[in-house]
This record gives sequence, structure tokens and C-alpha cells, in this order.
Amino acid sequence: MKNINDRHVIGERGVIQFHNYCNRHTPYIMFRELVQNDFGIDGEVEIAKVDENGKRFATGEILKVQIKSTESDNSYIRSETENSFKYYASRQDIEYWSNITGDVILIIYDGRNDTLYAKKIPNFNLKESKKIESFPIDFDKKDNLLKIQDNSFVESFTASFYTRVNYDSKDILGSNMCRVFTSPALLYEYDTYFATKKSVFEVVDGDDCPFFTLNGKRVFTFYEISKDKFPEFHSKVISNSKPKKWKLNDIRINQNLRNQYSENLNLIIRSVLRKRGIRYHKKYRRFYFIKFDEDTRTVDYKTRVYQKVKERDVVSHHVYGQDEFYRHIAFSFQYVYCGDELYLVVNPKYLFTLDGRETLEPKKITKYTNYKTQREFNNAVINQIHFVIDYLCNGGSYWKVFEYGKLKLYIARPTEFTTDFSIAGRENPKANSAGLSDEILLFNEG
Repeated sequence: MKNINDRHVIGERGVIQFHNYCNRHTPYIMFRELVQNDFGIDGEVEIAKVDENGKRFATGEILKVQIKSTESDNSYIRSETENSFKYYASRQDIEYWSNITGDVILIIYDGRNDTLYAKKIPNFNLKESKKIESFPIDFDKKDNLLKIQDNSFVESFTASFYTRVNYDSKDILGSNMCRVFTSPALLYEYDTYFATKKSVFEVVDGDDCPFFTLNGKRVFTFYEISKDKFPEFHSKVISNSKPKKWKLNDIRINQNLRNQYSENLNLIIRSVLRKRGIRYHKKYRRFYFIKFDEDTRTVDYKTRVYQKVKERDVVSHHVYGQDEFYRHIAFSFQYVYCGDELYLVVNPKYLFTLDGRETLEPKKITKYTNYKTQREFNNAVINQIHFVIDYLCNGGSYWKVFEYGKLKLYIARPTEFTTDFSIAGRENPKANSAGLSDEILLFNEG
């Protein structure tokens, strides 16, 4: 049985009350809650207006909000008097809020009397107060009170709203989509006697095998297998020497062929990356920089903006309390077809290990991954994508993955897109380096 604690109940009640306040406000305020987010922002509000035909429309004027709820005399509300109280924010919260584009409004829900208060989070000089771990925010019970249908929210915080979309200028969106511009033109399909790769490797030395996948007693590979090429594999594994030859046009429209094609590409990539000290972790489905003899491993790369050669730690040693572990920079791949083009999508990740090989227990991985990623904003995500790709490209204009006779695999740097509008101060969603679902990321290069 999973228990529901009181803190969850009062927290949900505070969100509902603020949602109700926005819903009944004039002009109408749209409140969008950010679900599953404990990082310091609960949602955003957007102003709606009414046109000459009496229809509401969204203005694109956005404001971030953080909601804190309590029904205790000894919780968020401190130093309370008849007319005021203080809320003490942690240094971690202040650091997070200071990185948000635009102002953040702190909403306090007092469950003792079903009351909402709102105040813009002030700017704190963190450098001059390095030893301070909590910062007081003063609330006036009259001036900061939110009353349903008093319609004062927009007027009170009008300077805090910022306009997200600007149609008067164009913008360039970067991405994590890398076009595969040279790849094997044919996928060969052979019948076989075997149902698993393990059984194949019991009769044939893996070093004498081509890269291949096995699906339903059928071998899929980029190689034409004959008595001259891979003779042992030909004689012991292949049951007929006349393969089906699938062209790229066939592969694009057939899900199973796409899967076999992508996995064959992955086999090549894994082999290439292994030689560069990067391994693939099957459980967490990501590539990661392996640890060598030293506690820290660094590699060279060119910075994104100034193209200067710098070093970056790809494996680092950390001690937090009783926990001692290594943090590895990692990344995952997925393949996406856009029209006739194949793209490799690169997603930044992390991996945490005890000794460079054995991973931490899942709860601790989640804990330390969240601790790391909740502090990463747009630039950090962009820079990590750039770092991974620049390293793979050896600082060049594309990644020359593989070349074996006529078989070639070349992958371009990330694709850029031009828009007919610009997004002021656009923030990129957290990039899930915690191992959540892979996604295509678009971000404002400006």
C-alpha cells in the first residue's frame, strides 16, 4: 500500500486554490502546472485578452511561479505578526530562481485560513553572502494578499511579465539532430540455421564475423557474404548464399528493416567508440566515457562560441557524505527519419559508478542525477551536446565514423533551422540527462 502524506495533500490544495484564482481573474490568466517537477518552478501563468469580437486570445506574456503551501504554525511562514510574515528561501532555491529568464513570483498558500499571498522574488547578492544558507522574503498580509475577483494580479506584476514571441525578427534554432549524409546503401538479408547470436558465436569466432543482427532466423548485415569474404561465417551460419537486397527506399517504409538497419549502424558505432574509451551500458542504454587508471579523465575539445581548445573532465571522482562515486559524461543515440533523410539524435546523459564499472544503486543514481541536472539550463545542455559531437568529430566538420571499402558512415554536425519569429529569453526544457525519455531538442542559438 502506498501512503499519501499530508504534505502532498496540502501542496495539491495550494495549487488548486491558485488555479481557481487565475481562472476567475479578469483578464483571464492561464495557469500551466509543470508536473513531476521538484526543481523550484511549479508552473507559469500567461495573460489572455479579449479581441474586438469578444473572443479570448493568448498574449504570449509569461510569468513563472513557485507555490509553497502550509497549514502548520511552524513551516514556511515564520516571524509572523498580525500584519506580516517571512518566508525563508534556501540558497539552492535562490540560485535556481536567479537563472530563470524573467521574474519569478512566489505564491504562499496558508491552509490555516485558506489564503493566498504573492510576491516577486527579490534579487539577492549571493557572492557577498557566501556563508548564508537561507534568505528571508518579507510578505505584507494586506499588500501581498490575493483575493478572488479583485483582479489585481496583472496590475501588481505587469512589469514582471515578458513577451515570449517576437514576430518582427527571425531566429536560428540549433538542434541535437545530426544528418547521416553517407551510409550503407544496401542491407543484405540471409537465411540462417540459428535463432540467437550466442549460438552463432559458439561455432564461429566473433573476430571472423561481419557486423550483423539476427531476427527470426534471418541475418541482416551491410556486408555481402561469400566464400571469399567471411568464409567461415558463410559455411557455418548462412543457409543460402542468395540474399535479399534491401535498398534505402525499402528500408524507410518498413519498420522491421529500419530497426535492423539502425542496429547495424549501432554495432559499427559501438566498435568505433570502444577504441576511443567509450563503452555502451546495456541496462541504462547509453554510451559513457570509461575510467582509466586515474580518478579523473580529461579530453580535449573546441568550445562552442570561441572555438578554443580546452580540456573537459569526462570522468570525475566525488564524495558526498558517506557516498563515494565516479560521474561519467554519457550520451544516447536514436535514429529519426525526416522525409528521405536519416538523422542521428544525440541526447546528453550521465552515468554514476562505484569504481568506474559497477553502477550505483538506482535510488542514488536518481538522487545525484537530479542534483546535477536541476542546475543545468539551456546553455549547459547546448554545451554538453556540442562537446559530445565535437569530440566525436575530432574537431572537424563531420564525424567520419567508419570506412571499409565501399561501406562508409559519415554523420554531420547538428542541423540548424531558421524560424519566422524569435523567442526572447527562450529557455530549453531540462534535457533529461537523468535517463528519462529521449527527445529531440530545439534551442535558441542566440
